Amino acid sequence: MKLLFTFILLSLPIIGFISCQDDSRVDDLQRETEELKQNSSDLEVNNAREKEELFREVKKTRLEEKFPANTYAVATQRRVYFHSKPDKATKLKSFIVAGQYCTIEKVKYNFGYISFVYKSKTTRGWVNLKYIEPY
Repeated sequence: MKLLFTFILLSLPIIGFISCQDDSRVDDLQRETEELKQNSSDLEVNNAREKEELFREVKKTRLEEKFPANTYAVATQRRVYFHSKPDKATKLKSFIVAGQYCTIEKVKYNFGYISFVYKSKTTRGWVNLKYIEPY
């Protein structure tokens, strides 16, 4: 009995050491799993960015094909406002109305730089191509 008791007492530190090793291994596995999850989410973000970039390029190419330089076009909305830059935030007070014709000189960021003649006066500026169709 004394021998069994001594064996048990001597085994406890070894069992504790083994369980500590198992805990550290579990911690290592958890860390590795977290790193893999992080790396996979980084990959997903990079893939999403690449897809978005590719989509923009395709869209840009389509607009440039639809509206090559010096294309005649017509306004399709009641009012198509001019912009000082190819940006929605730079809207001006001037506009063209549905059915009026213009010439698209260049395309950038879904906007077209147009020239519009009315009563012998030429107006130039950026308009959203969403509201313009080729003539």
